[in-house]
Amino acid sequence: FRARAEELVGLDGPVSVQVSSDGSRAWVASRNSRSILAFDRDTETGEVVYNQGHSLITNWTHTYAEEAAHTPGEAPGNEYGKPLRGVHSILLTPDNMNLYVSSYDDGMVTAFAIEGGVLRELQRIQDGVGGVDGLE
Repeated sequence: FRARAEELVGLDGPVSVQVSSDGSRAWVASRNSRSILAFDRDTETGEVVYNQGHSLITNWTHTYAEEAAHTPGEAPGNEYGKPLRGVHSILLTPDNMNLYVSSYDDGMVTAFAIEGGVLRELQRIQDGVGGVDGLE
């Protein structure tokens, strides 16, 4: 794939990939960096190009990257990165309009709309909140 090393932020611990029905976009969930990255995909060659502008980069992602580069040990701020703490899997709807994300650290499923290629959070369903039980 194509991206300069300094541009690619958030691909530490990829755990799930979904490709749009037309093959032009790949979404990658990364557990350690608590992010969902967007890649534009050439449908003829399969080559992918990182699209930072359409990626979901949380406040944790940059903190984690900076800490990993400069300080041994774990990055501070365990609450950073919601709703992607412990992101485990993603599901893209067949119409490419929504992306659903399961995150086991928070016992949460988050629904996103995809608008103009960008993720917009719609809803969080979390274990222990609003009568929800069993998402742990």
